Amino acid sequence: MLLVSVLLAAGCTSAGEGSPQVQGPSASQGPPEDHRPPEGQRPWEGHEPDDHGPPEGQGPGGSDFGTLPVGAHLPSGQKCAARVQHDQADQEEPRPENTSANQFVADRVSMPVWKDFTEQANEQFVSRIDGKFTGTTGEILTWGACKWGLDADVIKAVATQESDWRQSTVSDESNNPQDCVGGARPPCPTSFGILQLKHTYLPGSYPLSQQSTAFNVDYYGARIRACYEGWVTYLHDNYGEDYRPADLRDCVGWHWSGHWKDAGAQRYIQRVDHYLDTKPWQDWAHQDH
Repeated sequence: MLLVSVLLAAGCTSAGEGSPQVQGPSASQGPPEDHRPPEGQRPWEGHEPDDHGPPEGQGPGGSDFGTLPVGAHLPSGQKCAARVQHDQADQEEPRPENTSANQFVADRVSMPVWKDFTEQANEQFVSRIDGKFTGTTGEILTWGACKWGLDADVIKAVATQESDWRQSTVSDESNNPQDCVGGARPPCPTSFGILQLKHTYLPGSYPLSQQSTAFNVDYYGARIRACYEGWVTYLHDNYGEDYRPADLRDCVGWHWSGHWKDAGAQRYIQRVDHYLDTKPWQDWAHQDH
């Protein structure tokens, strides 16, 4: 489960508490582009910053949602919603208990500024988080991957590790009353939803992280993409040149541990690797629930 311990982070239990506001969503940043790694390469081995993707008009179809290179224009949520509708693999619902959260869309999202992230991250990414999509659990994960230019299988594998795709999952209990939200009393959960967003370290994530599957995925995607672009300031300060753009693998580990390439992050990545190899979600829709 998500045990993020972000260094120097300023937590916030809900949008708008004690932080300046970033309004969203922003306008589309450009047309969608697909870019897949070479055959046999792991989907999150990433691309060098000078990799500009396939020629215009070229791109795989179906469920082939790959990682876009650093600096790429990201497709809008609306364009990704249209693309996801054509992905037949995601149309069956493996987690019917997610239906209510899968259909929940907030009327308005107002995000606090993310400290320890660059101004670019706040202006270009935090402002885009809106959770404006409804569909099956698989469609929501693919939509979020598309919107943030991340490999869909990586997002699905992380969601498997975090919650087995169950949006109702809660974890990381705290005995500190100040960590409790939603009227809970200690011991109370601090991590919520399909990707287990820990509200004490992720400003603006709660309560929508629990209410809305699409918001949960959208928030996670923005955070991972910001890391992938090289826009986490404290990682530069504490890890120097070792933290570089285009490292999706270690960004996934960082989100869990809050550190860069530490032992806990590496163990976490190995577990996600297992699900990348086995893809258990491909069989879930055919099982009884």
